[in-house]
Amino acid sequence: MVQVVVDRHLLFCSILFFLGEISFTRKKTVFAMGMKALVSSSSSSSFRTRLLHENGKSYGPFLLSGSSTIAELIGHVGYSHIVVDMEHSPTTDIPQLTSMLRAIDAAASARSRRRGQPKTTTTNGGQQVQHQNRPSNFPIVRAPSNNDAATTKRILDTLRLPSGIIFPMIESVKQAEYAVASTRYPPHYNSTMSRGGTTDLKEGEGQEEEVEQQQQQQKGIRGCAHPFVRASDYGYNEHYYDIDSNTNLFTILQIESVAAIELIPKIGMIDGVDCLFLGPFDISCDMNLMGQFHEGGDVMKMIRYAEGLVRKTSQQKQHEKGVGVCLGGFQIPGRSLQEMFSNKAGINLYRVRLI
Repeated sequence: MVQVVVDRHLLFCSILFFLGEISFTRKKTVFAMGMKALVSSSSSSSFRTRLLHENGKSYGPFLLSGSSTIAELIGHVGYSHIVVDMEHSPTTDIPQLTSMLRAIDAAASARSRRRGQPKTTTTNGGQQVQHQNRPSNFPIVRAPSNNDAATTKRILDTLRLPSGIIFPMIESVKQAEYAVASTRYPPHYNSTMSRGGTTDLKEGEGQEEEVEQQQQQQKGIRGCAHPFVRASDYGYNEHYYDIDSNTNLFTILQIESVAAIELIPKIGMIDGVDCLFLGPFDISCDMNLMGQFHEGGDVMKMIRYAEGLVRKTSQQKQHEKGVGVCLGGFQIPGRSLQEMFSNKAGINLYRVRLI
């Protein structure tokens, strides 16, 4: 067995499940190429489809290093996703990020050649589009903030699809809508929420103006240079603007405070929100109980309450819009990887069978 040993400060391990389960664990990490139970197998479905529609599972590292060599090294292990962090890591600029993404893609291509990976055909509006399957190394980038559309645009311009993006510290519905809107081109996105969704409108004077302002906020605001950027293969991907940029981006919002938890039923219903990621350490700090994750304590009660809200919101969203929402969060003491991968844990802790 070939092993890759990485210092614990460089990355976290992560799991993704439908309805719960981006889970990151801090460990003195030894990754082994033979960990087949934790490394996802290839599929004919896209990564986003597997998670949102097929109850898929995924496991991969969370890179807190700015090294493209380490990114490529980890890419050869074969995890189904790799998260490149720009919030709490030395990766601070787009050229550095691009180098890491190229290294991850190179490792994925090498693995595809070794495994003879086939292509996937998807249909959109009666039009068939072929994509090279990505059996491993689905790239996810955590943006440095949730309110910088210019930086988000530059991240997405260099992030080839299928891929994902994480927005940290979402504290309001307005911030959530802005984050999602920054990932969409103006004609292709107009978020609509369920009843009681966005913000409560006041009756009487000024209501029409407030509605108009909300509609403006919900439109896509991503600037377009799609024929000239890496994400579209410099224009060679003819479907990027109309299809890929809307259907193959997995959008994750981080919920990291008690106030944000109470807004989960509204934030989760926003079009384009694919996953709500619970940040347990920030939640514990917000409660002035940093790192106190013992079972039965206030922090764990709050986290389980938040998980329950995501489950209910996902059910409602599935019923009203035909797609649910995933639940994510760092693994905390008392929750093992084995527990989170087991079917029993999936049912008891997170998963809701949607009919």
